[in-house]
Amino acid sequence: KEMATQLQAAGSRDLARAREAVERHDAGGQAPQHMKRYLEKVQKAISDLGNLKKRQNSAEVMSASLRLEDLASRLQQGLQTAVTDKELLDLLSDIDREMQTLSELVSKTPHESLPEGFVNRIDPEDMPMAQAASARQRLMDALQRGDSAAAKEAAQEMLSAARRMRQALETASAQYHESAGSLLGSDQQSGDAGILGRLEDIAAKQQQMLAHANQIDQDVRKRAFEQQQSSPTLTSEQARSLQQQAQQQRSLTTQTKELLGNLVTLDREHPGLMIAAPMAALQEAAGQQQQAAGSLQNGELPSALNQQSAASESLSQAAAALRETAQRFSGQGGSGQQSGVRAMMSVPSGNGHESGSQTGLQTGPVKIPAPEDYHVPKESRQEILKALQENRPAGADEETGRYLKNLLK
Repeated sequence: KEMATQLQAAGSRDLARAREAVERHDAGGQAPQHMKRYLEKVQKAISDLGNLKKRQNSAEVMSASLRLEDLASRLQQGLQTAVTDKELLDLLSDIDREMQTLSELVSKTPHESLPEGFVNRIDPEDMPMAQAASARQRLMDALQRGDSAAAKEAAQEMLSAARRMRQALETASAQYHESAGSLLGSDQQSGDAGILGRLEDIAAKQQQMLAHANQIDQDVRKRAFEQQQSSPTLTSEQARSLQQQAQQQRSLTTQTKELLGNLVTLDREHPGLMIAAPMAALQEAAGQQQQAAGSLQNGELPSALNQQSAASESLSQAAAALRETAQRFSGQGGSGQQSGVRAMMSVPSGNGHESGSQTGLQTGPVKIPAPEDYHVPKESRQEILKALQENRPAGADEETGRYLKNLLK
């Protein structure tokens, strides 16, 4: 579902932009870049589909090991209760099938069938496939000789081998998922915030910068209104403040790009994480932050506000996607809430369960906005400023002006 959403977004965004560039007769300019980005995302989706298949195979390995242990247990119990020959043959046929499934998947190289991080955690000594096959053959020989004691002993050995394989696979699976989740979340022992913690810190700093720039914008417009200026201008102090903000924004942009580089490396080393969505959102955020830094440097405050707001939204999207991935792999509640990032909550359906399938409600993470999260849109600010310049009745001038200034906050 996540890959389908990403492909749909890439098609509607990158391909649409490429088509617009061609229509503008800009085939040699922006069109190739948009097409290249689209093709990169398609190639990434193809790779993710392969990794998804490997994860499905690892789930099948776990299921096969559980079925094999169950069948071996039923066979061992059946020999104690004198089941019919047909029942024994059916059980042995089922055991052969599950052993074949395990053998084919586990014996192949990781890039062909299973996630490498999962396979590397399986100790070959804990996968006694040959021992189970040997016990199965001794069981058949004992049954043909009519040696019930030897048959029971062989069945018990087969059950022990199946149980060891199941336990080894469960341990490998738990370690693989725990490792993948810890790469994103925080490490309480070492104090490392992890990728998710660093991203949440960047998002919080971006929100603070946006709030600061918004306050300057309000002060500029308030001063222009009080002094009846036709166009708002910056004071020397405000101009210096924006220069400092531009420098801080460039520093934060560097942190975002470094984090994006970490995600690219993580995606290459652990493709099973499937983190294309947060990577795309983080790339968008870095571009918007860079634009905001340029606007702040040039004193273009309205443009900077819009770009910082877009960057903050992209960072929030990236953090939400990474948080979901970390929770999926760790099986826990994530890395904890960090400052500057609003809490996420799950809305239960009307039937008391998490899934809302019975009531038709959609459940999942819901962002709870804080009052300071709201910023007056650019279009609304323009309309208010226009209204401030219009003539008003003398009796209502002060009251109307106060009302319009409040709208800018």
